[in-house]
Amino acid sequence: MAQWKEFKRLGIVVSHYRPSESDSYHMPVCVGDTLHILETDGDWYRGFLIRDRTVKGIVPASYVHIKDCSIVKIGNDESMFSKDPAIVQEITSVLREWGLLLRNLFISNKMADFRKIEEMMLKLITIRRDMMSKKLTKDDYRQKQLEATAKIDYGNMLLGLDLTVRDEDGEVINSECIGAIELFRQHRTTLERNAQRRKQPDNRLTQRHTLNLFVSVCNVICRVGDEVDVIMALYDATSGKFFSENYVIKYSQKGMLKDLDLLNNLRVLFSDLGSKDLRTVREKVFLVCQVVRLGGMFPPVDNEGKPVKLKNILRRPFGVAALDVTSILNGDISYDEDKQHFVPILPCSRNDSLESVIKEAVKVEEVTQRTHKGQGIWVSVRLLDGDLKQVKEEYPHLIVGHTAVARKMGFPEVIMPADVRNDFYVTINSGDFSQRNLGERNIEMTMQVCSRDGKSLGIRKDSMLIGRQSADVGVDNAEITHNVISVGGGADLQSEYKSVIYRHQDTPRWFETFKVAVPIEEFYNCHLKFTFKHVSENRDNKPFAMSHVSFISSDETTLADGEHDLLVYSIDTKKSSDMLAYLRLPTMTTELDKVRGDKSSKAISQGPYTLTKNNSFQITTLACSTKLTHNVDLLGLLNWRANPAKLPIHLKNLMKVDGEEIVKFLQHTLDALFAILMQNSDTGIYDKLVFDALIFVIGLVSDRKYLQFKPVLELYIKENFCATLAYSKLTTVLTNNLDNVDIPDNQDILYRSFKSIVYIMKLIIRSWLLFAALYDNKGSVQFEVSMRQLFQSIATMMCQDTNHTLKIQGAVLKFLPGVIPDLVRDKAMDRNELASLLIQMIQNVPKDRLSNQKLVFILDIVNSPLFKFAEPRQMLLLVIVEHVDIVISNQSKELDVCAKIVADIVHQTCTIPSAREDLRLLFKERDLLRTIIQTVINMDRSSSLAQDYTAIMIAILRQMSDAHYSIYLDTIPEPEHAHTYQNLADFLTEIIMVFQDLIKACVFPPDWNEMIMVQNQVFLKALRCFSQTIKEKFSTPFEQQLWNNFFHCAISFLTQDALQLENFSSSKKRKIIARYKDMRRAMGFEIRSMWSNLGQKKIRFIPELVGPILEMTLIPETELRKATLPIFFDMMQCEFYQMVRTSHGDVMNGNFRQFENELITQMDVQVEGGHGDEQYIELFYVTIHEPCAKHQVMRDQGLRFVEVIKKLLMRLLEYRTIIHDENKDNRMNCIVNLLNFYRDIDRQEMYIRYLHKLCDLHLECNNFTEAACTLMLYTRLLRWSDDHLESMLRSDNFPDAQTHRELKELLYHRIIDHFDKGKMWEKAIELCKELIAQYEFEMFDYHKLTAMLRKQADQYNKIQSETRHPPNYYRVSYYGNGFPAFLSNKTFIYRGKEYEMLGEFSSRIREVFPNAKVLSTLNPPNHEILESAGKFLQINAVNPVFKPQPQFVGKTVSEQILKYWKSNEVDMFTYSRPLNPKKTGEISDMWLEKTDLRTESILPGILRWFPVKEHHTYKVSPLENAIENMDSTNTKLQIIIEDHLRQPELQINPLSMLLNGICDAAVNGGLANYKPFFSGEYTTNGEGDEEPRRTKKEQSELIYKLKNLTTQQLMLLAEGLNVHNDKCPESLRPFHDNMVTQFNKLVDFVKTEYSIVPPQGSVCVRAQKTMSHIQFQKAHSKASLLSSYGQSNMTQDAAVTQRKTSTPEKLIRTSSGGGLFKPSIIRDSLSSPGKGHSKANIRNSGRVPSTYSTDSKDSVDSAEKEKEKKVDGPVIELNQTLTSARPPRPESKAASKSRPSSGKSKLHHQLSLPNFSGADNNQPSSINIGSQGGTVSGSVAPTLQLTSNVYVESPLAILPEESPKKVLRSHSVRGVFTSPEPEIGLRPSSHSSVTSGGNCSATNAMGYNTSIRWESTASLTVNDSFDDASESVTCSTPTSAISTPNRVSAISDTLSNSRQRASSPVVKSNNETSSGPPPLPRKQSQVDTTDSTYMSPHSVRMRKHSHKGLPAPALPPSKTAQLQSDLPPALPEKRASVGTRSNDS
Repeated sequence: MAQWKEFKRLGIVVSHYRPSESDSYHMPVCVGDTLHILETDGDWYRGFLIRDRTVKGIVPASYVHIKDCSIVKIGNDESMFSKDPAIVQEITSVLREWGLLLRNLFISNKMADFRKIEEMMLKLITIRRDMMSKKLTKDDYRQKQLEATAKIDYGNMLLGLDLTVRDEDGEVINSECIGAIELFRQHRTTLERNAQRRKQPDNRLTQRHTLNLFVSVCNVICRVGDEVDVIMALYDATSGKFFSENYVIKYSQKGMLKDLDLLNNLRVLFSDLGSKDLRTVREKVFLVCQVVRLGGMFPPVDNEGKPVKLKNILRRPFGVAALDVTSILNGDISYDEDKQHFVPILPCSRNDSLESVIKEAVKVEEVTQRTHKGQGIWVSVRLLDGDLKQVKEEYPHLIVGHTAVARKMGFPEVIMPADVRNDFYVTINSGDFSQRNLGERNIEMTMQVCSRDGKSLGIRKDSMLIGRQSADVGVDNAEITHNVISVGGGADLQSEYKSVIYRHQDTPRWFETFKVAVPIEEFYNCHLKFTFKHVSENRDNKPFAMSHVSFISSDETTLADGEHDLLVYSIDTKKSSDMLAYLRLPTMTTELDKVRGDKSSKAISQGPYTLTKNNSFQITTLACSTKLTHNVDLLGLLNWRANPAKLPIHLKNLMKVDGEEIVKFLQHTLDALFAILMQNSDTGIYDKLVFDALIFVIGLVSDRKYLQFKPVLELYIKENFCATLAYSKLTTVLTNNLDNVDIPDNQDILYRSFKSIVYIMKLIIRSWLLFAALYDNKGSVQFEVSMRQLFQSIATMMCQDTNHTLKIQGAVLKFLPGVIPDLVRDKAMDRNELASLLIQMIQNVPKDRLSNQKLVFILDIVNSPLFKFAEPRQMLLLVIVEHVDIVISNQSKELDVCAKIVADIVHQTCTIPSAREDLRLLFKERDLLRTIIQTVINMDRSSSLAQDYTAIMIAILRQMSDAHYSIYLDTIPEPEHAHTYQNLADFLTEIIMVFQDLIKACVFPPDWNEMIMVQNQVFLKALRCFSQTIKEKFSTPFEQQLWNNFFHCAISFLTQDALQLENFSSSKKRKIIARYKDMRRAMGFEIRSMWSNLGQKKIRFIPELVGPILEMTLIPETELRKATLPIFFDMMQCEFYQMVRTSHGDVMNGNFRQFENELITQMDVQVEGGHGDEQYIELFYVTIHEPCAKHQVMRDQGLRFVEVIKKLLMRLLEYRTIIHDENKDNRMNCIVNLLNFYRDIDRQEMYIRYLHKLCDLHLECNNFTEAACTLMLYTRLLRWSDDHLESMLRSDNFPDAQTHRELKELLYHRIIDHFDKGKMWEKAIELCKELIAQYEFEMFDYHKLTAMLRKQADQYNKIQSETRHPPNYYRVSYYGNGFPAFLSNKTFIYRGKEYEMLGEFSSRIREVFPNAKVLSTLNPPNHEILESAGKFLQINAVNPVFKPQPQFVGKTVSEQILKYWKSNEVDMFTYSRPLNPKKTGEISDMWLEKTDLRTESILPGILRWFPVKEHHTYKVSPLENAIENMDSTNTKLQIIIEDHLRQPELQINPLSMLLNGICDAAVNGGLANYKPFFSGEYTTNGEGDEEPRRTKKEQSELIYKLKNLTTQQLMLLAEGLNVHNDKCPESLRPFHDNMVTQFNKLVDFVKTEYSIVPPQGSVCVRAQKTMSHIQFQKAHSKASLLSSYGQSNMTQDAAVTQRKTSTPEKLIRTSSGGGLFKPSIIRDSLSSPGKGHSKANIRNSGRVPSTYSTDSKDSVDSAEKEKEKKVDGPVIELNQTLTSARPPRPESKAASKSRPSSGKSKLHHQLSLPNFSGADNNQPSSINIGSQGGTVSGSVAPTLQLTSNVYVESPLAILPEESPKKVLRSHSVRGVFTSPEPEIGLRPSSHSSVTSGGNCSATNAMGYNTSIRWESTASLTVNDSFDDASESVTCSTPTSAISTPNRVSAISDTLSNSRQRASSPVVKSNNETSSGPPPLPRKQSQVDTTDSTYMSPHSVRMRKHSHKGLPAPALPPSKTAQLQSDLPPALPEKRASVGTRSNDS
């Protein structure tokens, strides 16, 4: 095995390496990780990760690439650094850091920033690859570096990272190598530079004065057939002119380039462009390409169509192409080397000129394909910066030998002295030759450059290099030619120029430009000659006219620029003797007047040339020459020797010459001026004029307009200036002007002189140096004297305070410092003397005069080279510091300048070694440091100046050594005879407070990390020095405030965010530690030292310093924690042993409660804020526990304290871990844990704090109920008393509450609101009752009592009227150790949200734990799951177990009320899971395992979940399971039917789904699954292995109960189908009919297979819709039928509320209409087999008679006969509550008769149904009777005789005294109902009914007459008479149910259990039905006063018309007894009683 060897290298991982878990020594790495390799064995490397040194191990060598590195030791640590360039390393580091942040951007969905960073990262990778390739040139490398740094800085800004401080080249600046001031300025400069780059990314192109447009022609597509010239130039669309030279490409007739060397090298550089050519001056710039063909007028062919060679080649226009390059010139579009622009060619028509086509081309937005036909030019365009020389150097790959150069027509913005030009541009505009009327001509213009002898001009070899104008112009061996005309770059020079020909145009518009290059020595003797001739293809004609113009005007100036109208002379070819005669003729129209004034005919005609009157020819010229000028005065100055007499005039007129003309001839002008000065050195006659002219010229260069000529002037002074005696002249003139400053003429020249003083002084010094060099330093003393006199004159002038010198003084202060560098460099003056003169100038300026300018003057002096020398610097510092200190102290407006001055001074002391000791001068005379500190204190932190002065303070303190600190602190003056250091204490307090303020609110931006770290470094050093002073001088006497300030400042320093290294990236952390170390540790040790020096004074800082020191100890730095944690034990001892003054004297405190309370409070805040970790718990426990355990006195208290803190920290850390979790449930759980903890340790203020947090969290989740329960815990801490609130009980939410009662009342109101929102009205009512008691009996505030009673009533109303969905409960078990400790292996019961189903709840839980696995079964988990590290979830629904409420026992309670108690206030839950040992799939084998769970608290509570504290599991047999399922289904069906009857507007879909699922159970089988239970085999073989042993009787009872439930379900289905029939729309009618069909099949199946025969008519369903859906809604809109339709198994009762409707027949139905009954009652009544039916429940049980009469009379007779027989029949009660109001009665009877006016009466209809039978003993299936008559359905048409007894029950108190006997009324009602067409069974859409009418009346024993009448279309009407008064009561009751004997049992059972709640005793009669009409009610001696609180669902109400009446007095007892004897017999106890209704008719 190979041995490991030392191998220290740096490695880069090139592939992922993921070792298995068993390979513990292997290190997992990713691509790009950097390894610090320590050893190798050849195949493996051992080392650690650079980014995380804790990750160590071995990695395969093949996965790592070794890089060159250097090893640097920093202390004991050894670091490796790559040898890659710094920028490459920076890019690598940035990419790693950005990679992590890029993921966070994606996760947080910040896609805009994500895309930007991703794009920049890809670009940086590309740049890094290019830079590592080592193939870039130096300039390209620099450009890539600048591009990379720009992207890095911009990306750091987007990501919120630190600003990287760089220099102009992009290099990172090391803060240790520069001063604090320079570092601050570099931060600001970098920030501004980055901002500028973002605004103008290509701003570097505009920094230079010269720009160039590089154009590469890729392809030209043009179908011509002749030779072609493509002419390119830049065109200004605004002015309509070309402004650059042309570039010409020549193609042959075959379409090939004439010069094959240019193939793929068609390049041109349009040079000399500047800012004037950008958008600010030229709005639109186009690259215009003119296509000119060279051939004949038409393609010449012979007779055979072959081309014929032409004699003359004519230039004809073909087309124009134009490309807009404005955006490219302005840098708006970045260059893309792959992008080519297609420029379509716009063809010329026959009569179009090139000018008109150009104008059209630049205007048209797009040339269509139809126009250009695919012809165009492909070009690529790029903008380059710099002059031609720079471009060649920087872009050698673009500017090659064949690249043509097309210069701008005109001078560039900067004309260098070496740039010699003499170009003359000519543009032929147009001509007019239509005078001679010789017909249309093809006119061709030919131009030649001719000399005086008329010959065409050539160029000599020694005059000017000639040849093709390309990039190689300037090469010595150029081609020699005699041509001087240049068409453009890329074309040879020509001897003549021929224009384009326009066919048959006498007025051609050429608009063609070319250049004439004539040597300067021949320029004066040359002229331009233009000839015009008519041309044709095969004939050579002679010129018919000509024009000419000379280059030089008559005044010897160059021809003026602009348009010229030349004279046209006709040529007489017959007179050809004197061809030079034209030279004697005028050239332009401006000369005609002069010629005609001579009155000489020869002046207009010479030789063959005669002036034509109306012909004209226009040209435009532009001279671009550095040798020639258009100005006469400038020319006269330049040639002053020719005419010296006019020199004064030329010097004066020079200042009137245009500045642009002067700067073009700057060198020649200066030479001329100094030549004049030198030639007249003795006389001085021209000195003043030359000085003024020189000031004017220098002033031009100093002007902003010509700033670019400053380098030209400086170059001239340095290299070309040679006037040795000029210094004497200049100093003399300037001094004389200063001495005569009061002369007005001198004031302006002095002002302009000092504006140009820098260049004047340069000329003076240069002149003296030349003189000294020439004469061996002769005259130096004289020069020094003259300079001293000059500066002395300046200083004297500065004393004046007159207005006319103010401007001059300002110029001196502004411009004079500019001469100091030259004076110091060239030693023109003694430095000390110069400093003295400058000080004199500063002091001579009057006070309050030019104060800002004076400060700027001082600033310039500080930054001058003079300040670098020690002696003058010390002289200047004393004066400057004094002056600046005064200004800063006065807080004047010049604070910004003062800041710059002091900053520069401090910077000088930092950068100049000799200046470090001068720092003391800042405090010698005046304490400038103290002034700056006070300025920082008083300055607004948002001001930018705050940064400047803070940086100055930091820079000063940084330069101070320990000795400086000591000297400074010792020299702070104290009052005489003072024994204290008050001034020193004030200073220390002042500066420490400044430090603390700057630490907490740093004036620097947070991304200025380098500046902040330097600030911290300075503060650390200063605080260390201050601490020593504090310990030495302020311990005795003790300055507590100073010590306190130090502690707070030091701890603030230590805990600031900028020093928390653990929050930084690894690279940033390494940089900080390498450069600054961990400053927290050093400060922590200093704090510990200061605390130790306090001695007995420590108690003064307890508990104030507990929080700050706790914050310090929580910093995750182990050594710091170990050093500072013992301070806590010290604090404990201090408080424990503190002596407390008592009545018995001073005693020991004996506890540390203050410390403990403060620590707990602060620890809660700090840990929640993110501080603390597990290590801190252990370290705190070990550090405090050990000394406490050893302490004899404090041991018990100390150990208890340590345990409390440990538990608290564990809970707080758990809470902090969860607090930022998205799952708020976990946060709530942690808060509850903390609540319990603070409750246990009795910390009420913390307990309340977390109560509010829990409440707020519940409100965020809309958990209003839980929020209310949480606040209830708060109220338990309060009392109903007026005691003042303790501080710990106060709430920030109720700041106005001062007493217990006030706060508790406010909390109750808020809790009630929360309960109301959570629909927990029952809980709200409890609080309302408590508040009501307080308002009524304690506070006696009836206004609040009234409001609270209303609120309570509203809560009661909501219980009855509003719908609330019962909450669902779910069991969640968390198995495995992967969950948090408070969840692991625990089971919880969750209260679901409103309408939250199991699927939604499961999804919500899985979102919290996305990695958890959900167990698919409810089987208990095995041991492996419980102990695994994974996460397993088991989720299922559970049912709450209803806890019987004592207040409801034995009473009827509405289901609406019971719904709450069934699902709330519960802690027991149950669920089941199937057990199928036999696995047969049969329901008879389906055993269940049922589990009951009990939670720790009742739900709902302060949480939506609670853990399960106990559970119980047992088995359930299949039969019991079937019963439970059947009962559950019936309950659901019953509730949904009730809901639809109560709320008709409900959607029908849920009802449809439920009904269809039961009727047509295609999946689950439905009732067919229960077949085994009804077979005798199951009963006998039911004793299986799994089933518990049961007796046969118990088995039979269960089966019998299942039968009853089955019957109940069929009856419920019938009722549900009837409801569905009324509500379903027509679209669902087929669906409804199918359900009815399936229901009938189900009924038949039950009858056949289960032998279960439902009561006859109980399962009848209407086959037709008797009411539309809209009518159904209207009928049910005003009131609900039932307030409760199904109660719990305990109550088994129902209540019916009154319905107010105009269609009463739908309220209660008979069997035909779907009788409405109480299923639960039926279930209970049938649940006991063998008991039979109670006689009290069944009225008739006899046989049914076999025959019935078929008419009314027979029916009556039959009824009379049956009267004698004891035949039982059903009795139906129709109940109606009668109000006290009655219908109006006649006024005559109103006064004599009194009526009941209050109370409630009940109208009873007692219908007795005798036995009957139809033909063949067939009985009708159902009989309906109601307000619309009666209907009979059945197999035959029976005849029925019906009798009725009607009586009234009423409270006795409301009856009139005078008629007590008229309480009851009895009626015998008879009616006959027949059915003409019998029906058998139920058939859809088929029903037979008939309505018949009848009248009957009866009179009772009291003479109370009543008549009842049935009509087919009228309502049932009851006519009542009270003696002589009568009233009419309309029966508005729904149809009553009359059943056949087969249904008697079910109906009787229904009625037997039906009772109704009543507000007063109800009197009942016990009528027994006999054969025949029922007898009148019998008297009952005893009144049944049982409070019947249950109401039958079949109770029917009759509507009583309201009428007015008087209030009735109470009935006397005697009357009451008499009335009781007249009451009918009481009904049996279980008989259905009268229902109640509210008085709302």
